Amino acid sequence: MRYLGRILFILTAAPILLALNTQGTGHRVDRSTTKAINAHNVCKKVVNANATKDFFVPTKSAAEWTAFRSNLPAGVTLGNCTSCLDILNNNGSEGDGVYYIDPSGSSPYPVYCDMTTSGGGWTLVAYSNGTATATTPNDFFVNSYNAAQAPNHTIPNQQASINAEAFSIAVNSTDAMFVSPSYNAGAPIIDLAGGNWNYNNTKCAGNLRHTSRTAGCAGQNANDGYNGADAFNIAVNSGNEGIVPAHKAIEICYSGKGNACSFKFYLR
Repeated sequence: MRYLGRILFILTAAPILLALNTQGTGHRVDRSTTKAINAHNVCKKVVNANATKDFFVPTKSAAEWTAFRSNLPAGVTLGNCTSCLDILNNNGSEGDGVYYIDPSGSSPYPVYCDMTTSGGGWTLVAYSNGTATATTPNDFFVNSYNAAQAPNHTIPNQQASINAEAFSIAVNSTDAMFVSPSYNAGAPIIDLAGGNWNYNNTKCAGNLRHTSRTAGCAGQNANDGYNGADAFNIAVNSGNEGIVPAHKAIEICYSGKGNACSFKFYLR
């Protein structure tokens, strides 16, 4: 009878253990590990420096999550979640969706994270859908626009940016991904190990390119006019096509794709 009771306990507890590590159930932080926890519009990395103790972090309610952060157990500290990659690398991914990040350490905000494509960890830094693209500001990739809607990339005829350049520099991103049904048959165009997405420097090679504030890349039709049509751009196809907001009088979606293409731009 005692053995039957143990078996019943294991069978009953198993679903609970398997379901752990969600907002609704709470999270387990094992000894000597770090876990990113995204709950109730707050993401923190919970660092457990204890060599012998695991901890349960209650997150079913916002009050529980707040209380834990205000009264940390001995040997536990908190860190900011700075990007989708930071969350992924610290065991915090719950799949594609909205997470809160705080690259500067002073102002958390929501973003959409792609946690599956090419290893995951992609932060959506800018997007534009349909007719909204025709009004894309010239400095779209170096400024914030409609940032509160940054995670809501499926809404028709809407666009948002969290300032791709500032984000890249803040988190030291090295990879970029561009997705648009108008280019590459809609398949992601990924540029790995290309350095920060920084318009202070030209990027004349790789799958994704851009001009700088003072120079372009000769012979690349969508990546040479740094002080005109191609300023603050995203260039694909060896620099000969791409998103060129400063060229909106003719077309933003160069070449021959008009002013109503949709696109998403991610950094990692």
